Amino acid sequence: MRLSFDREEPGPSHWIIIDPRPPGYIGQEIVDLSPGAIELRRAARELREFAERREHWIDLRELEHDWTRWPGDRPEHIRDLAFGVRVIYGIDYDVETKLFYGKPIRHLAVRGARRQPTPATVGEIATYFWGRRAAQMRIASSGFAHVVVGMDWEQLDPRQLMRLL
Repeated sequence: MRLSFDREEPGPSHWIIIDPRPPGYIGQEIVDLSPGAIELRRAARELREFAERREHWIDLRELEHDWTRWPGDRPEHIRDLAFGVRVIYGIDYDVETKLFYGKPIRHLAVRGARRQPTPATVGEIATYFWGRRAAQMRIASSGFAHVVVGMDWEQLDPRQLMRLL
């Protein structure tokens, strides 16, 4: 495949196929050089660097008393992308109720400006955050697709997932 940055040229000229070894679970990883992908990569890196610092984790107990603590209400946890997608990222935990044994959970929320995201789209966006497709996802009535996974990539019990979302 030829690499080209000529935006007028048709075809898959903005894609580079690279080595398929970990961290991804997909057969081969693809680096997309389009402006939207570059913007998404930058947003994912910024959100991860901020949200994964311990002092920015979100105690779910606080949310039950004050919903303004939800990452969706905090600008530092949100990125609105030029191609019409809003991504929200945070690390949730709940020591009191022992949701997921009190361990932290990676939580990504995705919403499209014009329509609900599909599971495939959300899975693709999750690869920009974690280098792998989402483990568990639920599309809520609000239009947000919520993706959650443990800090060591473990899955939540489905009942806990429903309580969380």
